Amino acid sequence: MKDNRRKNAEEYEKKVYDFISQLVVDGEMPGATKHAKVYLHKTYYDQYNVSINPDISIEVFRTKESERPSLYILIECKWSDHHAVNSGDYTEFCGNIKRLNETAVKGYMVTNTGFPEPAIIRSKGLNNGPSTGVGLIVFNDSGADWIVERNLRNFNSLQTKMAILKGDAASTTPVLFVDNQFCNFIDHLISLDVPIKEVFTPTVPWLSNDEISKIAENIGRNFLPISIYRLQTILKFIYPSATIVYKQMPTGVYGSFDFNEDILYISKDIEQDIYRTNFTIAHEIGHLVLHKQIVQKYYNSTTGSQIFGLADAVIAKLEIQANKFASSLLMPKQLFLYETARRITQLGIRFPLFKDNQKVNIQDCNSVCAYLRSFFQVSRAVSNYSADAPM
Repeated sequence: MKDNRRKNAEEYEKKVYDFISQLVVDGEMPGATKHAKVYLHKTYYDQYNVSINPDISIEVFRTKESERPSLYILIECKWSDHHAVNSGDYTEFCGNIKRLNETAVKGYMVTNTGFPEPAIIRSKGLNNGPSTGVGLIVFNDSGADWIVERNLRNFNSLQTKMAILKGDAASTTPVLFVDNQFCNFIDHLISLDVPIKEVFTPTVPWLSNDEISKIAENIGRNFLPISIYRLQTILKFIYPSATIVYKQMPTGVYGSFDFNEDILYISKDIEQDIYRTNFTIAHEIGHLVLHKQIVQKYYNSTTGSQIFGLADAVIAKLEIQANKFASSLLMPKQLFLYETARRITQLGIRFPLFKDNQKVNIQDCNSVCAYLRSFFQVSRAVSNYSADAPM
């Protein structure tokens, strides 16, 4: 019996490895670039030279020529015939992430059964508690479901996700292994020319990060220099009848464009935070530019009442694309590079600027990013994201 469990666990690790590898190839793995490398059972060492042995790891490189990874993604697999993940295993994995380096290492825990509710709450940072930052994935024959988004869209979505991640409900995203690669069940039917009702499977156009950035920058270059009302002016250009109204919104929802009223609602929680407001407006502009037909057809608003249900995978793609658009609109690449170089020169920092685990480099990066946040009027997350991008 013990040998069978070990065999099943090993087979499960291999299936997860194949699945994750395919996500990286397809550009669907959060945080991984096309230059990422995936490993099975690679050993790493902390600052005390004590080994850490994740089941799967991803080393993310900024460019093809990069010699050192800019990010490590560790993945722990837990297979069981019926038990949910042990809370102690979850805590131990979180500790391993911290032992390597919290800023340069991310983690995901994968199971075929489910997670204890305290682990889900800790990962999401619910109930006003801090998030561990560890993503949770339920991966089994029924499908794959993730908790990786920063905010769940609404209460019903939260309840559905909790049930799936606890192992109390089946996945809504079945996964098949066809022609040596993983794919979505609906996508596979479409590839076989099986007629699918349009209401059931809206298509999100696939766009690379470079394509999204180009679209955003082509719009944004007509609205320079950077000013306090730049985003509002761009919104009026894109959607002339739009108005902006602040109102109380559900927890975790900061913006929503109502197509019935042509109103961009922004949460009162960020009314005094110009940086968060800027990103929210830029994000909603991203939806209007990239997804207007989809969102208008399937939703009353960009985050409001559903007319027809969209799969979580579709929603995730919409959000990822809108976030990328917002970053590029807020921080145009050429202006970003110019201001970064100018600030580095002012501070007397030697080129190039490295973002790694060395204290002096971390301090230099923080100094440059603080200036960029002020110049572009963006949050820490946006400036750090752009600083991580290849230059």
